[in-house]
Amino acid sequence: MSGCRDVGIYDLIYIPYCIVSYCIRMHPSFIKEWVPGSFPIPFFQSFGAPLYKFIGEGSMITHLTNIASGVGKSTAQRVSLSVWGNPAEGMLTNSDTVNAKLHRMGILRNVPAQIDEITNMRPEQASPFAFELAAGRGKNRMKSHTNEERINESTWSTIIQTSGNNSLYDILRSHKAAAEGEMYRILEIAINQDDKLSKREADAYYTHILPRNFGIAGEEYMKHVVPDIRRIEDRLLHTRDRFDAEMGMRSKERFFSACMAAAFTGGQIANEMGLINIPFEPVWEWAMQALEETRDVIEKASVDKASAVPHLISRFWNENHSDILMTQGELITSSHHVDENLHGLTQAAASNPRRDLKGRFDAFDNKLYIPHSVLEAWLLKIMGGSTNQVIRSMKDASCIVGEINFNLGKGTRLYSTGEVPVFVIDTTTLGPLKDNAEPT
Repeated sequence: MSGCRDVGIYDLIYIPYCIVSYCIRMHPSFIKEWVPGSFPIPFFQSFGAPLYKFIGEGSMITHLTNIASGVGKSTAQRVSLSVWGNPAEGMLTNSDTVNAKLHRMGILRNVPAQIDEITNMRPEQASPFAFELAAGRGKNRMKSHTNEERINESTWSTIIQTSGNNSLYDILRSHKAAAEGEMYRILEIAINQDDKLSKREADAYYTHILPRNFGIAGEEYMKHVVPDIRRIEDRLLHTRDRFDAEMGMRSKERFFSACMAAAFTGGQIANEMGLINIPFEPVWEWAMQALEETRDVIEKASVDKASAVPHLISRFWNENHSDILMTQGELITSSHHVDENLHGLTQAAASNPRRDLKGRFDAFDNKLYIPHSVLEAWLLKIMGGSTNQVIRSMKDASCIVGEINFNLGKGTRLYSTGEVPVFVIDTTTLGPLKDNAEPT
Protein backbone atom coordinates (compact mmCIF):
# COMPACT_ATOMS: atom_id res chain seq x y z
CA MET A 1 0.00 0.00 0.00
CA SER A 2 1.30 3.46 -0.88
CA GLY A 3 -0.47 6.47 0.58
CA CYS A 4 -4.16 5.73 0.18
CA ARG A 5 -3.66 3.54 -2.87
CA ASP A 6 -3.10 -0.17 -3.14
CA VAL A 7 -0.59 -0.89 -5.92
CA GLY A 8 -1.56 -4.00 -7.85
CA ILE A 9 0.02 -5.72 -10.83
CA TYR A 10 -2.45 -4.20 -13.30
CA ASP A 11 -3.91 -1.11 -11.63
CA LEU A 12 -4.11 1.20 -8.62
CA ILE A 13 -7.00 0.72 -6.24
CA TYR A 14 -8.10 3.83 -4.34
CA ILE A 15 -8.74 3.32 -0.63
CA PRO A 16 -11.11 5.96 0.82
CA TYR A 17 -9.40 8.08 3.44
CA CYS A 18 -12.29 7.61 5.88
CA ILE A 19 -11.53 3.86 6.14
CA VAL A 20 -8.02 4.46 7.47
CA SER A 21 -8.42 7.93 8.86
CA TYR A 22 -4.72 8.44 9.55
CA CYS A 23 -3.49 6.82 6.34
CA ILE A 24 -0.50 8.61 4.84
CA ARG A 25 -1.94 10.61 1.97
CA MET A 26 -0.76 11.28 -1.54
CA HIS A 27 0.02 14.84 -2.54
CA PRO A 28 -0.70 16.10 -6.08
CA SER A 29 2.70 17.53 -6.90
CA PHE A 30 5.62 16.76 -9.16
CA ILE A 31 8.20 14.18 -8.14
CA LYS A 32 11.06 16.51 -9.00
CA GLU A 33 10.14 18.71 -6.02
CA TRP A 34 10.59 15.88 -3.53
CA VAL A 35 13.94 15.91 -1.68
CA PRO A 36 15.49 12.63 -0.47
CA GLY A 37 17.81 14.10 2.16
CA SER A 38 21.18 12.89 3.39
CA PHE A 39 20.41 9.93 5.65
CA PRO A 40 21.44 6.89 3.57
CA ILE A 41 20.69 3.83 5.75
CA PRO A 42 17.31 5.01 7.14
CA PHE A 43 16.46 6.16 3.66
CA PHE A 44 17.45 2.87 2.02
CA GLN A 45 15.37 1.11 4.66
CA SER A 46 12.31 3.09 3.66
CA PHE A 47 12.52 1.70 0.13
CA GLY A 48 13.53 -1.73 1.38
CA ALA A 49 10.75 -2.13 3.97
CA PRO A 50 8.15 -3.57 1.53
CA LEU A 51 10.72 -6.18 0.48
CA TYR A 52 11.48 -7.27 4.03
CA LYS A 53 8.53 -9.69 4.15
CA PHE A 54 10.14 -11.89 1.49
CA ILE A 55 12.95 -12.78 3.94
CA GLY A 56 10.37 -14.15 6.38
CA GLU A 57 11.78 -12.77 9.64
CA GLY A 58 8.88 -10.91 11.25
CA SER A 59 9.83 -7.25 11.66
CA MET A 60 12.92 -5.27 12.62
CA ILE A 61 13.44 -2.07 14.63
CA THR A 62 16.01 0.55 13.67
CA HIS A 63 16.64 3.07 16.45
CA LEU A 64 18.12 6.42 15.42
CA THR A 65 19.95 7.88 18.38
CA ASN A 66 22.24 10.63 19.58
CA ILE A 67 22.51 11.99 23.10
CA ALA A 68 22.25 15.52 21.69
CA SER A 69 19.09 17.13 20.38
CA GLY A 70 18.70 18.88 17.05
CA VAL A 71 21.12 16.65 15.11
CA GLY A 72 18.53 15.35 12.65
CA LYS A 73 17.03 12.14 14.11
CA SER A 74 13.42 13.20 13.61
CA THR A 75 14.32 14.84 10.30
CA ALA A 76 15.74 11.53 9.07
CA GLN A 77 12.47 9.87 10.00
CA ARG A 78 10.38 12.50 8.23
CA VAL A 79 12.49 12.19 5.09
CA SER A 80 12.12 8.40 5.16
CA LEU A 81 8.39 8.66 5.75
CA SER A 82 7.99 11.14 2.88
CA VAL A 83 8.67 8.29 0.45
CA TRP A 84 5.23 6.93 1.29
CA GLY A 85 3.15 9.80 2.56
CA ASN A 86 2.67 12.73 4.88
CA PRO A 87 5.74 12.92 7.15
CA ALA A 88 3.76 14.65 9.90
CA GLU A 89 0.51 12.70 10.01
CA GLY A 90 2.21 9.35 9.57
CA MET A 91 4.46 9.72 12.63
CA LEU A 92 3.66 7.91 15.90
CA THR A 93 5.03 9.03 19.27
CA ASN A 94 5.88 7.30 22.53
CA SER A 95 2.73 8.75 24.14
CA ASP A 96 0.50 6.76 21.77
CA THR A 97 -0.88 3.66 23.47
CA VAL A 98 0.56 0.22 22.79
CA ASN A 99 -2.70 -0.88 21.17
CA ALA A 100 -2.66 2.18 18.91
CA LYS A 101 0.91 1.41 17.82
CA LEU A 102 0.10 -2.23 17.08
CA HIS A 103 -3.05 -1.28 15.21
CA ARG A 104 -1.12 1.20 13.07
CA MET A 105 1.43 -1.49 12.22
CA GLY A 106 -1.42 -3.75 11.16
CA ILE A 107 -2.80 -1.05 8.86
CA LEU A 108 0.56 -0.23 7.25
CA ARG A 109 1.59 -3.91 7.01
CA ASN A 110 4.70 -3.60 4.79
CA VAL A 111 5.02 0.18 4.65
CA PRO A 112 7.70 1.37 7.12
CA ALA A 113 6.36 2.70 10.41
CA GLN A 114 7.90 5.56 12.38
CA ILE A 115 7.81 6.22 16.15
CA ASP A 116 9.36 9.52 17.20
CA GLU A 117 11.01 10.43 20.53
CA ILE A 118 10.99 7.34 22.73
CA THR A 119 13.61 9.01 24.95
CA ASN A 120 11.40 8.71 28.04
CA MET A 121 10.51 5.05 27.57
CA ARG A 122 10.74 3.27 30.93
CA PRO A 123 13.15 0.32 31.20
CA GLU A 124 10.38 -2.17 31.94
CA GLN A 125 8.60 -1.12 28.73
CA ALA A 126 11.55 -1.65 26.40
CA SER A 127 11.58 -5.46 26.31
CA PRO A 128 7.88 -5.98 25.46
CA PHE A 129 8.14 -3.07 23.02
CA ALA A 130 10.90 -4.84 21.08
CA PHE A 131 9.25 -8.26 21.09
CA GLU A 132 5.74 -7.04 20.24
CA LEU A 133 6.85 -4.95 17.27
CA ALA A 134 9.23 -7.62 15.97
CA ALA A 135 6.56 -10.36 16.30
CA GLY A 136 4.56 -8.84 13.45
CA ARG A 137 1.16 -9.64 14.91
CA GLY A 138 -1.40 -7.70 16.91
CA LYS A 139 -2.99 -9.00 20.10
CA ASN A 140 -5.49 -11.84 19.91
CA ARG A 141 -8.81 -10.91 21.51
CA MET A 142 -12.04 -12.63 22.48
CA LYS A 143 -15.47 -11.70 21.17
CA SER A 144 -17.51 -9.78 23.70
CA HIS A 145 -20.61 -11.99 23.92
CA THR A 146 -19.41 -15.43 22.87
CA ASN A 147 -16.62 -17.74 23.89
CA GLU A 148 -14.76 -17.25 20.61
CA GLU A 149 -11.63 -15.52 19.43
CA ARG A 150 -11.91 -12.61 17.08
CA ILE A 151 -10.31 -13.00 13.68
CA ASN A 152 -6.94 -11.27 13.97
CA GLU A 153 -5.94 -9.72 10.67
CA SER A 154 -3.55 -7.24 12.24
CA THR A 155 -0.21 -8.47 10.90
CA TRP A 156 2.86 -6.74 9.52
CA SER A 157 6.34 -7.46 8.24
CA THR A 158 8.43 -4.35 7.79
CA ILE A 159 11.25 -2.19 9.10
CA ILE A 160 10.18 0.09 11.96
CA GLN A 161 12.20 3.21 12.70
CA THR A 162 12.29 4.84 16.14
CA SER A 163 14.27 7.80 17.45
CA GLY A 164 15.41 9.17 20.79
CA ASN A 165 18.29 10.63 22.76
CA ASN A 166 18.56 7.32 24.58
CA SER A 167 20.12 4.02 23.63
CA LEU A 168 17.60 1.19 23.56
CA TYR A 169 20.50 -1.18 24.23
CA ASP A 170 21.33 0.69 27.44
CA ILE A 171 17.68 0.78 28.53
CA LEU A 172 17.31 -2.97 27.99
CA ARG A 173 20.53 -3.78 29.85
CA SER A 174 19.57 -1.55 32.77
CA HIS A 175 16.46 -3.65 33.31
CA LYS A 176 17.56 -7.12 32.20
CA ALA A 177 20.95 -8.78 32.34
CA ALA A 178 19.89 -11.15 29.55
CA ALA A 179 18.58 -8.82 26.86
CA GLU A 180 20.31 -10.48 23.93
CA GLY A 181 17.06 -11.58 22.26
CA GLU A 182 15.69 -8.04 22.22
CA MET A 183 18.99 -6.49 21.16
CA TYR A 184 19.23 -8.73 18.09
CA ARG A 185 15.86 -7.32 16.97
CA ILE A 186 17.07 -3.72 17.21
CA LEU A 187 19.70 -2.00 15.08
CA GLU A 188 20.97 1.25 16.59
CA ILE A 189 22.26 3.91 14.23
CA ALA A 190 23.96 7.06 15.49
CA ILE A 191 22.70 10.12 13.62
CA ASN A 192 25.40 12.78 13.71
CA GLN A 193 25.09 16.47 12.99
CA ASP A 194 25.10 17.10 9.24
CA ASP A 195 26.58 20.47 8.36
CA LYS A 196 26.53 20.01 4.61
CA LEU A 197 23.44 22.22 4.35
CA SER A 198 23.25 25.77 5.60
CA LYS A 199 20.31 26.67 7.82
CA ARG A 200 18.72 28.44 4.90
CA GLU A 201 19.03 25.36 2.68
CA ALA A 202 17.80 23.03 5.43
CA ASP A 203 14.78 25.26 6.07
CA ALA A 204 13.98 25.29 2.36
CA TYR A 205 14.18 21.52 2.01
CA TYR A 206 12.69 20.28 5.29
CA THR A 207 10.31 23.10 6.23
CA HIS A 208 9.04 24.28 2.87
CA ILE A 209 9.47 21.55 0.22
CA LEU A 210 9.13 18.34 2.26
CA PRO A 211 5.75 19.13 3.90
CA ARG A 212 4.30 19.91 0.48
CA ASN A 213 5.78 17.07 -1.55
CA PHE A 214 5.44 13.53 -0.29
CA GLY A 215 4.07 10.10 -1.08
CA ILE A 216 5.12 10.27 -4.72
CA ALA A 217 8.31 8.21 -4.80
CA GLY A 218 6.71 5.24 -3.00
CA GLU A 219 4.00 4.87 -5.62
CA GLU A 220 6.43 5.11 -8.53
CA TYR A 221 8.73 2.64 -6.77
CA MET A 222 5.96 0.08 -6.23
CA LYS A 223 4.78 0.41 -9.83
CA HIS A 224 8.23 -0.85 -10.77
CA VAL A 225 8.52 -3.50 -8.03
CA VAL A 226 5.13 -5.24 -8.08
CA PRO A 227 5.11 -6.44 -11.72
CA ASP A 228 8.67 -7.73 -11.39
CA ILE A 229 8.49 -9.05 -7.83
CA ARG A 230 9.88 -12.55 -8.55
CA ARG A 231 13.07 -11.26 -10.08
CA ILE A 232 13.42 -8.68 -7.31
CA GLU A 233 12.90 -11.37 -4.69
CA ASP A 234 15.79 -13.33 -6.22
CA ARG A 235 17.87 -10.17 -6.16
CA LEU A 236 16.97 -9.64 -2.50
CA LEU A 237 18.15 -13.12 -1.54
CA HIS A 238 21.37 -12.66 -3.54
CA THR A 239 22.06 -9.40 -1.66
CA ARG A 240 21.45 -11.17 1.64
CA ASP A 241 23.85 -13.96 0.72
CA ARG A 242 26.54 -11.46 -0.24
CA PHE A 243 26.14 -9.47 2.98
CA ASP A 244 26.10 -12.64 5.12
CA ALA A 245 29.28 -13.90 3.47
CA GLU A 246 31.19 -10.64 3.84
CA MET A 247 30.08 -10.12 7.44
CA GLY A 248 30.19 -13.77 8.52
CA MET A 249 26.63 -13.50 9.79
CA ARG A 250 25.34 -16.09 12.27
CA SER A 251 21.82 -17.46 12.64
CA LYS A 252 21.04 -15.32 15.67
CA GLU A 253 21.84 -12.23 13.59
CA ARG A 254 19.12 -13.09 11.06
CA PHE A 255 17.15 -9.89 11.73
CA PHE A 256 20.20 -7.75 10.93
CA SER A 257 20.80 -9.82 7.81
CA ALA A 258 17.21 -9.41 6.60
CA CYS A 259 17.21 -5.68 7.36
CA MET A 260 20.41 -4.99 5.44
CA ALA A 261 19.37 -7.16 2.49
CA ALA A 262 16.04 -5.35 2.15
CA ALA A 263 17.58 -1.90 2.66
CA PHE A 264 20.32 -2.30 0.07
CA THR A 265 18.08 -3.99 -2.48
CA GLY A 266 15.52 -1.21 -2.12
CA GLY A 267 18.21 1.46 -2.22
CA GLN A 268 19.74 0.04 -5.38
CA ILE A 269 16.37 -0.13 -7.15
CA ALA A 270 15.54 3.45 -6.15
CA ASN A 271 18.93 4.58 -7.48
CA GLU A 272 18.41 2.73 -10.75
CA MET A 273 14.99 4.34 -11.17
CA GLY A 274 16.47 7.79 -10.63
CA LEU A 275 14.40 8.40 -7.48
CA ILE A 276 17.57 8.99 -5.46
CA ASN A 277 21.24 9.46 -6.18
CA ILE A 278 23.15 7.97 -3.26
CA PRO A 279 26.39 6.02 -3.88
CA PHE A 280 25.90 2.37 -2.94
CA GLU A 281 29.33 0.99 -2.01
CA PRO A 282 30.31 3.64 0.59
CA VAL A 283 27.02 3.03 2.41
CA TRP A 284 27.63 -0.72 2.22
CA GLU A 285 31.07 -0.32 3.81
CA TRP A 286 29.69 1.98 6.49
CA ALA A 287 26.92 -0.50 7.31
CA MET A 288 29.39 -3.34 7.73
CA GLN A 289 31.49 -1.30 10.14
CA ALA A 290 28.43 -0.17 12.10
CA LEU A 291 27.15 -3.72 12.35
CA GLU A 292 30.53 -4.95 13.57
CA GLU A 293 30.38 -2.37 16.37
CA THR A 294 26.82 -3.43 17.17
CA ARG A 295 27.91 -7.06 17.32
CA ASP A 296 30.61 -6.18 19.88
CA VAL A 297 28.09 -4.32 22.06
CA ILE A 298 25.67 -7.25 22.10
CA GLU A 299 28.33 -9.89 22.68
CA LYS A 300 29.68 -7.99 25.68
CA ALA A 301 26.17 -8.02 27.15
CA SER A 302 25.68 -11.76 26.55
CA VAL A 303 25.25 -13.99 29.60
CA ASP A 304 26.25 -17.04 27.58
CA LYS A 305 29.91 -16.16 27.90
CA ALA A 306 31.88 -17.28 30.94
CA SER A 307 33.12 -13.72 31.45
CA ALA A 308 29.55 -12.58 32.15
CA VAL A 309 29.20 -14.84 35.20
CA PRO A 310 31.50 -12.82 37.50
CA HIS A 311 29.77 -9.66 36.32
CA LEU A 312 26.38 -11.00 37.44
CA ILE A 313 27.64 -11.93 40.91
CA SER A 314 29.46 -8.61 41.22
CA ARG A 315 26.29 -6.77 40.18
CA PHE A 316 24.28 -8.64 42.81
CA TRP A 317 26.88 -7.79 45.44
CA ASN A 318 26.99 -4.13 44.46
CA GLU A 319 23.20 -3.78 44.54
CA ASN A 320 22.78 -5.62 47.85
CA HIS A 321 26.00 -4.89 49.75
CA SER A 322 24.17 -3.11 52.59
CA ASP A 323 22.06 -6.25 53.19
CA ILE A 324 24.95 -8.71 53.32
CA LEU A 325 26.45 -9.73 56.67
CA MET A 326 30.25 -9.43 56.56
CA THR A 327 32.68 -11.14 58.93
CA GLN A 328 36.44 -10.81 59.10
CA GLY A 329 37.62 -13.73 61.23
CA GLU A 330 37.33 -17.49 61.65
CA LEU A 331 34.91 -19.00 64.11
CA ILE A 332 36.29 -19.18 67.68
CA THR A 333 36.52 -22.79 68.91
CA SER A 334 37.76 -24.34 72.16
CA SER A 335 41.21 -24.71 70.60
CA HIS A 336 41.65 -20.96 70.90
CA HIS A 337 41.74 -21.25 74.73
CA VAL A 338 39.40 -18.32 75.31
CA ASP A 339 36.39 -17.65 77.44
CA GLU A 340 33.74 -20.32 76.84
CA ASN A 341 31.16 -17.51 76.46
CA LEU A 342 32.84 -16.60 73.13
CA HIS A 343 32.77 -20.17 71.82
CA GLY A 344 31.25 -20.25 68.29
CA LEU A 345 31.56 -16.50 67.67
CA THR A 346 33.81 -14.82 65.13
CA GLN A 347 37.00 -13.14 66.18
CA ALA A 348 36.02 -9.87 64.49
CA ALA A 349 32.79 -7.97 64.82
CA ALA A 350 30.30 -8.48 61.98
CA SER A 351 28.66 -5.68 60.00
CA ASN A 352 24.96 -5.17 60.54
CA PRO A 353 22.75 -5.36 57.41
CA ARG A 354 20.29 -2.48 57.16
CA ARG A 355 17.28 -4.35 55.82
CA ASP A 356 16.54 -7.99 54.95
CA LEU A 357 19.48 -10.35 55.36
CA LYS A 358 20.33 -11.39 51.79
CA GLY A 359 23.67 -13.09 52.24
CA ARG A 360 26.88 -13.44 54.17
CA PHE A 361 30.51 -12.85 53.23
CA ASP A 362 33.35 -14.40 55.24
CA ALA A 363 36.47 -12.41 54.41
CA PHE A 364 38.89 -14.93 55.90
CA ASP A 365 38.12 -17.54 53.22
CA ASN A 366 36.50 -15.34 50.53
CA LYS A 367 33.21 -17.20 50.58
CA LEU A 368 29.88 -15.54 49.80
CA TYR A 369 26.71 -17.32 50.90
CA ILE A 370 23.48 -16.35 49.11
CA PRO A 371 20.14 -18.08 49.83
CA HIS A 372 18.61 -19.90 46.87
CA SER A 373 15.42 -17.86 47.09
CA VAL A 374 17.28 -14.54 47.10
CA LEU A 375 19.60 -15.22 44.15
CA GLU A 376 16.91 -16.87 42.03
CA ALA A 377 14.43 -14.02 42.64
CA TRP A 378 17.09 -11.44 41.74
CA LEU A 379 18.10 -13.29 38.56
CA LEU A 380 14.46 -13.63 37.54
CA LYS A 381 13.94 -9.92 38.06
CA ILE A 382 16.89 -8.75 35.95
CA MET A 383 16.73 -11.47 33.29
CA GLY A 384 13.02 -12.06 32.87
CA GLY A 385 13.47 -15.77 32.15
CA SER A 386 14.65 -19.11 33.50
CA THR A 387 17.40 -18.89 36.10
CA ASN A 388 18.52 -22.53 35.78
CA GLN A 389 20.77 -21.93 32.76
CA VAL A 390 22.54 -19.01 34.43
CA ILE A 391 23.11 -20.94 37.64
CA ARG A 392 24.54 -23.84 35.63
CA SER A 393 26.89 -21.36 33.94
CA MET A 394 27.99 -20.12 37.36
CA LYS A 395 28.77 -23.69 38.41
CA ASP A 396 30.60 -24.44 35.17
CA ALA A 397 32.75 -21.32 35.74
CA SER A 398 33.57 -22.57 39.28
CA CYS A 399 31.91 -19.47 40.67
CA ILE A 400 29.32 -21.46 42.61
CA VAL A 401 31.36 -24.10 44.43
CA GLY A 402 28.64 -25.70 46.51
CA GLU A 403 25.10 -25.78 47.80
CA ILE A 404 24.53 -26.37 51.52
CA ASN A 405 22.08 -25.67 54.31
CA PHE A 406 23.65 -22.85 56.27
CA ASN A 407 22.83 -20.54 59.17
CA LEU A 408 23.64 -17.04 57.84
CA GLY A 409 23.96 -15.69 61.39
CA LYS A 410 26.23 -18.45 62.61
CA GLY A 411 29.00 -17.23 64.91
CA THR A 412 27.56 -13.75 65.49
CA ARG A 413 25.49 -12.11 68.19
CA LEU A 414 23.65 -10.03 65.61
CA TYR A 415 21.55 -12.82 64.13
CA SER A 416 20.29 -16.15 65.32
CA THR A 417 18.62 -17.80 62.36
CA GLY A 418 17.83 -21.29 61.22
CA GLU A 419 19.56 -23.00 58.32
CA VAL A 420 18.41 -22.18 54.77
CA PRO A 421 19.56 -23.57 51.39
CA VAL A 422 22.39 -21.35 50.09
CA PHE A 423 24.76 -21.14 47.15
CA VAL A 424 28.42 -21.02 48.20
CA ILE A 425 30.33 -18.64 45.95
CA ASP A 426 34.10 -18.40 45.71
CA THR A 427 34.67 -14.65 45.34
CA THR A 428 38.24 -15.12 44.13
CA THR A 429 36.70 -16.07 40.77
CA LEU A 430 35.25 -12.57 40.43
CA GLY A 431 38.67 -11.05 39.74
CA PRO A 432 42.09 -10.50 41.33
CA LEU A 433 42.25 -8.92 44.76
CA LYS A 434 44.53 -5.88 44.80
CA ASP A 435 44.50 -4.76 48.41
CA ASN A 436 48.22 -3.99 48.25
CA ALA A 437 48.09 -2.10 44.96
CA GLU A 438 49.99 1.15 44.87
CA PRO A 439 47.81 4.28 44.72
CA THR A 440 47.72 6.06 41.38
